[in-house]
This record gives sequence, structure tokens and C-alpha cells, in this order.
Amino acid sequence: MKVGISPTFMPEHLGILELDTGRYVPSCGGAAPRSIGDYIKAESSLSGATLISTFGGPPYAYTPNLVKACIAGLLRAGRIKITPEGGPPITAVRDVGTRDVFEGDAAFKKATFTPAGTDDVGLPARARICAFFRDTFNVEVERDNPAIADAVGAHFPTLAATLRSVQDRLNQLPESPRGPEAFVKLQEALEASLRNVRQTEVTVQTVKRHLDALSDGAKLAKEYDTELTDQAITYVKVAHAARERRSPQLVDIGFSATNVETAAARITTQLASATPWRAIETIDDAVADVQNAYESERTRLLEKQQEEAEAARLRLSQRRDFGTLNSDDQHKVMRPITEALSDTTPSAIAPPLIDLRDGFRRRLQAAEDRGNELLDQILGAGSGGGSGGGPFVIPVDLRLRNREIGSEAEVDALCEEIRTRLLEHVEPGTRVRIL
Repeated sequence: MKVGISPTFMPEHLGILELDTGRYVPSCGGAAPRSIGDYIKAESSLSGATLISTFGGPPYAYTPNLVKACIAGLLRAGRIKITPEGGPPITAVRDVGTRDVFEGDAAFKKATFTPAGTDDVGLPARARICAFFRDTFNVEVERDNPAIADAVGAHFPTLAATLRSVQDRLNQLPESPRGPEAFVKLQEALEASLRNVRQTEVTVQTVKRHLDALSDGAKLAKEYDTELTDQAITYVKVAHAARERRSPQLVDIGFSATNVETAAARITTQLASATPWRAIETIDDAVADVQNAYESERTRLLEKQQEEAEAARLRLSQRRDFGTLNSDDQHKVMRPITEALSDTTPSAIAPPLIDLRDGFRRRLQAAEDRGNELLDQILGAGSGGGSGGGPFVIPVDLRLRNREIGSEAEVDALCEEIRTRLLEHVEPGTRVRIL
């Protein structure tokens, strides 16, 4: 910070030493800063106006810029604290409001200067904080408050970004497991530490207060960041699908195999862990057992659908006069059978296995009924010049389902009943199709 003092004043009057590195540091060993520092300590609290007035007169005759330079040195050395008018306390040159105090005469005069007081952080705590920065960010930080506060501003946003990235990847996992409690504490510690990062003493005290949460959370975040790769997330998703989407479908259709049941139990145990991605590769064989059984059963059911659909087509094609239809009408009759088939693959998880079996049977029956209805319509239309050229076909439901017969007489009676009901519809140019 420039205060207009010639370098010739540095060693003698200000006690500012030039190091081999070219950096200037305050030793506060010069006459001017020592006198001003002792005066502030003795008076406990002084305004800038009082300092300039006192040290501008005899026996000192310091210029205002020299007084400011001494104050800057004392502040940098941690010997004093400045409280600007209407602003937060300043304990280091890097603090918010410092430039305003030193660059404006009015602001400097209205500011209050007090001894720094006791060290609320302490050397052991600063040593631990610096060790945290070394272990977490691989950086060496000087053991003073301004350097620590600067390091907070430089590196904590990076740690916050890592934590967000880890949480995003956790959210990609099935059931979106909540991060550990250490992450909640780490987030709170980072927010608190960065909230007033331009207030040095407040920032360092906050880091000291949250140091355990910062250390534990940062270590765990780095572990998760390394472990939660795209491949690990994919493995967890595949295992979850085997447990939640494939294994239950096998159970629903009554599939039973010891190796598959054992495999499902192993997968469940792995996924129940708070960190299911760790050692996920150890259940590769279990996931494969479930997937293989599932795909094999799904393939079998799809092949069964083709067989049953072909049988339904055969029944339709064997209807009287079906062969008289042209190709378009034949295709129209058969289309419901084709549409009843499941459009899926052996590896898909939908529709479920139970639908490939039971649902298909219901759809196929309805499709065959529809095919018969279409054939009836085409044949009937043919009697009026359509492609079939056949008679009208009337479907008749004899309602014989669950009918009980207990004697020869009842058999004869039933036959007569059927004959009577059918003859009601049979006439020249009309046929009956029994439902």
C-alpha cells in the first residue's frame, strides 16, 4: 500500500526491513512506529485525528503520511486494530475497508485505533489450520492470520466445488442416497468461513471453530471424488436394475433357481451399504446370474408368443372359405394377431415378464376373436359382391360355460336345446359360428 514515504525512512524511522526476496516487512523496531504503538497501547483507544494532531506537533513533527505508514506497519505486524466509522473492525491490511481508511484523510481521522488485544486464535490452532491446508490442498501457508484468510479465499471455493460435484454424482445413483453427515457439516463450515472472508480475524476464528468439520469433510469429499467415477455409477445402476427390475419379475412368474436367489441376496446386501460403489465389482457374477436368468426367461416367453400366435393364425386360416379371400383381406384378418405380439427385446425391462405371459394370452384371445369377426364381415360382404363370395356368418354364443350335466336324459335335452338354438339362425345363405 503506497503512503508516499521515501525508502530512506524505512529502516531507521519505520522499522521496515527489505528482505532478500524483495518483500518489505514491518519489524516495528523504528522510532516512529514504536512511539505511536506505545501511545495507542497506553491510551487504549484513539481516533486518527488525535494521532495526526499528537504526532504532527512537537517533539515528533511527523507528517500525516508518516503517521499512516507507521499505522500500516503496526497493522501488518498485528499490533493494532482499526475500527472505521460505520464499518467492521480491521485487523489486517487485507481486510475490507482498509484502503478507504488509508487513502482518505477524513476516513483515517474518523477511524478508531486500539491495541490488538489477546490472540484469540493461538499459535497451536494456527499450526493445525496450516497443516489442514497442507494436507488438503498441498499448499504451505504462513502461520499468521492474513495468510490464512487469503488461503481461505483462494482454496475454499475449490473445495466447495468438489463437494457440489460429489453430491451431483451421488444424485445420479439409484434412489439418490443422501450424502454423509460430514458433508452437511462441511457445507456449513465452508459457507461460514467464506461469509466474511475480507474480515481476517473473523475468518480465522471461524476456521478454527469449524476445523474438525473441515478436516473430516474434506478428507471424505476427496475419497468420494476419487471413487465415484462414471464406471462405478454405471455398475451401481446395473446392479440396482437387476435387484429392482429383473429379479422381482422372475419371482412374479414363479421362476425359481437357487443361484439366482443367492445372487439377488448378494446384490441386496451390497446396495444396502452407505457406499454401494465400493467393491461393486465383487458382485459382477451375481448381477450376471440374475441378468442371464432374466434374459433367458424373456427369450423363452417371446418365442412362446410366436408359437401361440402362429397357432392362432393357423386356426383362422382353417376357417371355411378363408382361402377364397384375396391377399389384402387375408392380411386384414391376420393383423390383430400380429399386433398382439409384444414389441420388445430379451434385454429390455418392459413390458414385464408377467405381461409377456399372461397379458399376451389375453391379448391373443381378443385378437383371435377380432380376426374371426373381421373374417365374418368380409365373407358376409362377399355375398353382395365382395372378395369372399360366401354366405353371411352369424356368431352364436351357446352359453354352455360351467353348465353341469348329470344324466343321459340331460345330455339328450342339451343336444335338443343346442339344435333348436342353432336352427334359429341357419337358413340359406347363412352360417353359424359357435363362440
